[in-house]
Amino acid sequence: LHDIIAHDITLVSMHARVLERVDDEALRDQSVRAIRAGADQALADIRRMLRIVRDDGASPLQTPDDHVPTPNIAAAFEEARDALLQLGAAITVRYSDVSVSSTIEQALVHLIREGTTNIAKHAPANASVTITLEVLDDDVCLELTNSIDPAPTTSGVPSSGYGLDRLRERVSVSGGHFTSGPADGRWVLTARL
Repeated sequence: LHDIIAHDITLVSMHARVLERVDDEALRDQSVRAIRAGADQALADIRRMLRIVRDDGASPLQTPDDHVPTPNIAAAFEEARDALLQLGAAITVRYSDVSVSSTIEQALVHLIREGTTNIAKHAPANASVTITLEVLDDDVCLELTNSIDPAPTTSGVPSSGYGLDRLRERVSVSGGHFTSGPADGRWVLTARL
């Protein structure tokens, strides 16, 4: 459940806090749109999860509009870029199309989402963020880095404390290697699958 909806709910919560603090109508409209999109995505993901759990292909919550495609790497990068730009981050995204199994692709999607969520929760305002996906030999390497504040701050959004552990488990199950922590004034999350 955490892997599926934590990212969207975190962004909804953060944009709700923005609404409390700003009078700028354009920023308020942007936050309202982000809240709607995040809530819609979380609901669609919960419905998809219920269909999988029920294993009968139908959910009592299913609606005609409930045909959301399975997230892919390109969509995850766009989502991460949009979310972080809306929060004021300076973001650089570098990746090329990669051909990987659906299991590896979903692991990468979850890594991008959770990494983005952690940046939104813990990075300083106007953080500088870099997300890179590259092929190294037979591996795919994903790296997310962000500037860190010397005086740690949080967004006020509660943390479950399970995000990085779940990513480490997901990468390990896929036979990969995962690290995260501070390095040279930045927080670095790296996964090699």
